[in-house]
Amino acid sequence: MAEKYMIEVTKKQAAALQLACEVGARIGMYQLHDVCNLLPWKTPGQREIYDEIYKELWAMYLKYTSRCIDGRGRPEVSNTLWDLYQVIRHRLAWDAHPEGDNTSVMFDSPMRTGEDELPKIKAVE
Repeated sequence: MAEKYMIEVTKKQAAALQLACEVGARIGMYQLHDVCNLLPWKTPGQREIYDEIYKELWAMYLKYTSRCIDGRGRPEVSNTLWDLYQVIRHRLAWDAHPEGDNTSVMFDSPMRTGEDELPKIKAVE
Protein backbone atom coordinates (compact mmCIF):
# COMPACT_ATOMS: atom_id res chain seq x y z
CA MET A 1 0.00 0.00 0.00
CA ALA A 2 1.30 3.47 -0.90
CA GLU A 3 2.53 5.70 1.90
CA LYS A 4 3.01 8.87 -0.16
CA TYR A 5 1.09 10.52 -2.99
CA MET A 6 1.78 13.35 -5.39
CA ILE A 7 -0.90 15.60 -6.83
CA GLU A 8 -0.51 18.32 -9.39
CA VAL A 9 -2.77 21.34 -9.08
CA THR A 10 -3.07 24.76 -10.68
CA LYS A 11 -2.32 27.95 -8.77
CA LYS A 12 -6.07 28.53 -8.41
CA GLN A 13 -6.57 25.00 -7.05
CA ALA A 14 -3.66 25.44 -4.62
CA ALA A 15 -5.26 28.64 -3.33
CA ALA A 16 -8.58 26.79 -2.87
CA LEU A 17 -6.80 23.96 -1.02
CA GLN A 18 -5.04 26.51 1.18
CA LEU A 19 -8.36 28.07 2.15
CA ALA A 20 -10.05 24.69 2.70
CA CYS A 21 -7.16 23.52 4.89
CA GLU A 22 -7.26 26.74 6.89
CA VAL A 23 -11.01 26.48 7.50
CA GLY A 24 -10.79 22.81 8.47
CA ALA A 25 -7.82 23.39 10.77
CA ARG A 26 -9.42 26.38 12.47
CA ILE A 27 -12.61 24.39 13.08
CA GLY A 28 -10.50 21.68 14.73
CA MET A 29 -8.72 24.34 16.80
CA TYR A 30 -12.12 25.70 17.84
CA GLN A 31 -11.25 29.02 16.20
CA LEU A 32 -14.76 29.41 14.86
CA HIS A 33 -14.44 33.18 15.19
CA ASP A 34 -11.61 33.07 12.64
CA VAL A 35 -13.71 30.93 10.31
CA CYS A 36 -16.25 33.78 10.36
CA ASN A 37 -13.51 36.11 9.11
CA LEU A 38 -13.16 33.92 6.01
CA LEU A 39 -16.83 34.21 5.02
CA PRO A 40 -17.78 36.73 2.31
CA TRP A 41 -19.92 39.18 4.28
CA LYS A 42 -21.37 41.64 1.79
CA THR A 43 -24.15 43.76 3.27
CA PRO A 44 -24.18 45.93 6.41
CA GLY A 45 -26.90 43.66 7.84
CA GLN A 46 -24.75 40.59 7.33
CA ARG A 47 -21.83 42.44 8.95
CA GLU A 48 -23.95 43.19 12.03
CA ILE A 49 -24.90 39.53 12.36
CA TYR A 50 -21.25 38.57 11.88
CA ASP A 51 -20.15 40.94 14.66
CA GLU A 52 -22.61 39.35 17.09
CA ILE A 53 -21.63 35.81 16.12
CA TYR A 54 -17.92 36.66 16.26
CA LYS A 55 -18.18 38.05 19.81
CA GLU A 56 -19.94 34.91 21.05
CA LEU A 57 -17.51 32.55 19.34
CA TRP A 58 -14.49 34.54 20.58
CA ALA A 59 -15.78 34.33 24.16
CA MET A 60 -16.27 30.54 23.79
CA TYR A 61 -12.79 30.16 22.36
CA LEU A 62 -11.20 32.05 25.24
CA LYS A 63 -13.19 30.15 27.84
CA TYR A 64 -12.96 26.58 26.56
CA THR A 65 -9.81 26.02 24.55
CA SER A 66 -6.10 25.59 24.90
CA ARG A 67 -4.28 27.98 22.61
CA CYS A 68 -1.05 26.00 22.23
CA ILE A 69 0.67 26.87 18.97
CA ASP A 70 2.39 23.47 18.75
CA GLY A 71 -0.78 21.46 18.20
CA ARG A 72 -1.11 19.84 21.62
CA GLY A 73 -4.69 19.17 22.61
CA ARG A 74 -6.10 19.44 19.11
CA PRO A 75 -7.48 16.67 16.90
CA GLU A 76 -4.67 15.25 14.75
CA VAL A 77 -6.62 15.94 11.55
CA SER A 78 -6.62 19.62 12.50
CA ASN A 79 -2.84 19.57 12.92
CA THR A 80 -2.45 17.84 9.55
CA LEU A 81 -4.67 20.43 7.87
CA TRP A 82 -2.72 23.25 9.55
CA ASP A 83 0.56 21.82 8.24
CA LEU A 84 -0.88 21.61 4.72
CA TYR A 85 -2.21 25.16 5.01
CA GLN A 86 1.15 26.53 6.14
CA VAL A 87 3.12 24.79 3.40
CA ILE A 88 0.77 25.88 0.61
CA ARG A 89 0.55 29.44 2.00
CA HIS A 90 4.35 29.64 2.17
CA ARG A 91 4.85 28.44 -1.42
CA LEU A 92 2.17 30.74 -2.88
CA ALA A 93 3.57 33.74 -0.97
CA TRP A 94 7.11 33.20 -2.26
CA ASP A 95 5.88 32.59 -5.81
CA ALA A 96 3.87 35.82 -5.73
CA HIS A 97 6.66 37.88 -4.11
CA PRO A 98 10.12 36.35 -4.65
CA GLU A 99 11.67 39.31 -2.84
CA GLY A 100 9.96 38.16 0.38
CA ASP A 101 8.41 40.21 3.16
CA ASN A 102 9.68 39.85 6.71
CA THR A 103 6.52 41.45 8.11
CA SER A 104 4.18 38.63 7.03
CA VAL A 105 3.90 35.16 8.56
CA MET A 106 3.21 33.78 5.07
CA PHE A 107 6.96 33.94 4.42
CA ASP A 108 7.96 32.22 7.68
CA SER A 109 9.07 28.62 7.36
CA PRO A 110 6.16 26.31 8.19
CA MET A 111 6.27 24.78 11.67
CA ARG A 112 5.17 21.16 11.95
CA THR A 113 2.23 20.58 14.28
CA GLY A 114 1.07 17.17 13.03
CA GLU A 115 2.56 13.72 13.48
CA ASP A 116 3.72 13.44 9.85
CA GLU A 117 6.64 15.26 8.28
CA LEU A 118 5.70 18.51 6.59
CA PRO A 119 4.38 18.05 3.06
CA LYS A 120 6.52 19.20 0.17
CA ILE A 121 5.37 21.55 -2.55
CA LYS A 122 7.20 23.01 -5.52
CA ALA A 123 6.31 25.09 -8.52
CA VAL A 124 6.38 23.30 -11.87
CA GLU A 125 6.47 24.61 -15.41
